[in-house]
Amino acid sequence: MSFIQHNVNFGLMFLILLATTMLVGATVFFQVKYDQVVTDYNQQADLLDDLADELQFHQSALGKVNDALKVAQEREAALGQITARISAERQRIARNPIRANDESPTRLPVRKNPEGVTVNSAFASRPNRASTSLNGWGAF
Repeated sequence: MSFIQHNVNFGLMFLILLATTMLVGATVFFQVKYDQVVTDYNQQADLLDDLADELQFHQSALGKVNDALKVAQEREAALGQITARISAERQRIARNPIRANDESPTRLPVRKNPEGVTVNSAFASRPNRASTSLNGWGAF
């Protein structure tokens, strides 16, 4: 019987060593796979962070462009109003050119100079060259 016990002990020892080897091999295999998964995850996380930064940059640039667009639209609306007023004024002048100077909102104030001639105030401050003297040398 010692022969059977001897063989059974070697057989059990062989099975225990085989199970231990398989357990160690599985542990090493899964550790390597886990390290690969962690590395891939970190790469993806870094890529995601870079994409988030790039997205934030583009969103801020889009916000600036959107603000510039709003300003341009406001200017365009203001210019549209000015254009409408000018075109209405032109049509009014075209319908009645004689009364255009009397009703013009942009006309210069008119006053009479000492000689009794009506002039625009923008030109009233200019001296008349015909009556100007040069330090007593006479008129031109």
